[in-house]
Amino acid sequence: MARCLVIDDDALFRKMSHDVLSSRGHEVIEAETGRKGLLAFHEKRPDVVLLDLVLPDISGYEVLSDLVRTGQSHRVIVTTSDFSLDSALRTLREGAGDYLPKPFSEEMLHMSVERVMRRLDLEKRTQGLSLSLQHRLGDLATLQQLLMLMTSSRSMDERLREALGMACRYMRSEAGSLLLHDVRSDELVFQASVGPVAEKLAGRRLARGQGLAWWCLEHNQPVRVNAPAADPRFDPTIDQLTGAGTRNILCAPIVVQNQVIGVLEIINRLDADRFDERDEERILEVSTAAAAVVHNFFALRDLQRSRSELLDWSRRLERTVEERTQALREMDQARRVVVHELEKSRNAIQQAQGMMLEQEKMAALGMLAAGVAHEVNNPLGFVKSNLSVLEQYVRSLRRLAGVAMHAANRIAKASPDVLNRLFEEMGRIVQEEHLREACDDLDPLLDEMGHGITRIAAIVEQLRYFAEDGKSSDQPSVVDLEEEMSRLLDLTRGTRRREFATDFSHKVPARAPVARLRQILLNLLGFFAASEGAQPVSIKAGAHAGSVCLDFLDPACKISDEDLPRVFDPFFAPRGGPFPGALGLSAAQGLARSMGAALTASRDAKGSLGIELRLVAGDEARPTAGGSRT
Repeated sequence: MARCLVIDDDALFRKMSHDVLSSRGHEVIEAETGRKGLLAFHEKRPDVVLLDLVLPDISGYEVLSDLVRTGQSHRVIVTTSDFSLDSALRTLREGAGDYLPKPFSEEMLHMSVERVMRRLDLEKRTQGLSLSLQHRLGDLATLQQLLMLMTSSRSMDERLREALGMACRYMRSEAGSLLLHDVRSDELVFQASVGPVAEKLAGRRLARGQGLAWWCLEHNQPVRVNAPAADPRFDPTIDQLTGAGTRNILCAPIVVQNQVIGVLEIINRLDADRFDERDEERILEVSTAAAAVVHNFFALRDLQRSRSELLDWSRRLERTVEERTQALREMDQARRVVVHELEKSRNAIQQAQGMMLEQEKMAALGMLAAGVAHEVNNPLGFVKSNLSVLEQYVRSLRRLAGVAMHAANRIAKASPDVLNRLFEEMGRIVQEEHLREACDDLDPLLDEMGHGITRIAAIVEQLRYFAEDGKSSDQPSVVDLEEEMSRLLDLTRGTRRREFATDFSHKVPARAPVARLRQILLNLLGFFAASEGAQPVSIKAGAHAGSVCLDFLDPACKISDEDLPRVFDPFFAPRGGPFPGALGLSAAQGLARSMGAALTASRDAKGSLGIELRLVAGDEARPTAGGSRT
């Protein structure tokens, strides 16, 4: 609601204006003369001023001129009973926000106040955009300097130190360090440092688990600590060795080609006593640039893309500021400017949704990759363990064979006592090395290794099958839903928190593009696997009206009738709590539509969420006997 100042010598008009504006929740201040009105304006700072041109002490034009000098004339609505075209043009030229001839209706007064308030709001938003543009231009300048540093011919250490100095100035911090992971020793090494104690940190190493830097590297996420002494993850050893004092610290992982290779530390904010969320965003930008210095080719590509996007957004912001400034100067163009801004906002939202859908697709593929890694790692682990045991057995057998060969060479010339000692030595070796138990253990070890290698080969064969079918992803073909779902469940077993119970006893072959169908099934598995629940998610196949149906039902996911139509909204958040995986569910529906299928949501009598995927039946659309499993 607005604060309104009514400057008019007519008490009845002031009373009427007070009642009308108060009825809409506005705060109203009254003044019967021009000088009192100016005094009230400077004391109360109203949003809107209703000014009569005829006043007992000074004219309304003089009051308007005083407000023009302070830059506040756009808040004035001129009201007068002596209407003339000349007076209207004069007040508007001098900067008045609106002109209302008396008498006027309540609705006209409300509309005039709303027009002035909209212009004020538009002005505030324009100022905010201008400030944001200035900040972004400053960021662009820093990123440009880092881009120039990437093409430098100096050594990597020199470039790292210079990049770290830029990062500290950019973050307005006292000190900073760049630590790289030494894979051979499994330690973090201080590769570059700037600040008061930088020389004391050169070449120092941190063992695994020591300090916030290791926590940041292991979790691959930034960490912000504004009270290090109270945080158990903080290790004061470095402060004790160097004599420095850490007041606050901000760490970010350095990632190159999806692998965390180090950590960037920014220490002690200079112009504040703590780091905030904006600082986390800024250090992520700097850590990306630091990774670029380490790996020039990939960083150059990413930095050029970021620079291009930043320049593009800067141009858009400049155009927006220019358009809105022009709108303030020429109010007759306000409607077209607003429409133009709405169209631009819609395009930006569509672009953002597209980017988020692409990220959801990558997340689904990540879940598949993590599942494959888990499935391969298990058999690989015990194969590796068994190899170490076999290596020990081989060393023992070599020791026994050496003694046996020595005995064979001397058997013709040696005395019985010497031979007896050799045989006793062989018996002692058999007893010490437990060779009898080793011989019994060889077959089970080899069997376990064979099973593990067979499991790895089966997983590789499934991945090869996926890759070969992906070559014709846009061509519909007959698909066995049970086989596809079984493969996906096997490959993602290690990354899922939920169990799935399948029933393919009434399955029917379907016809669909294989690659897109797999992406839909993977998104659906990711959606249901993200929820919490002890009961398994059921998957049941069937046929209905010439189509193939695949029904998912999650007893743990409750949905109301009111929320059900919005399940496929990418930003859906029900009243009952979070709804993880909504973006993936929306992406799956879009893919289903693109290939002529349908993805719908329903709820059973208990309120559980059900998702049905309906596909075109295959050429040989005859029900076949399948199986069910959990």
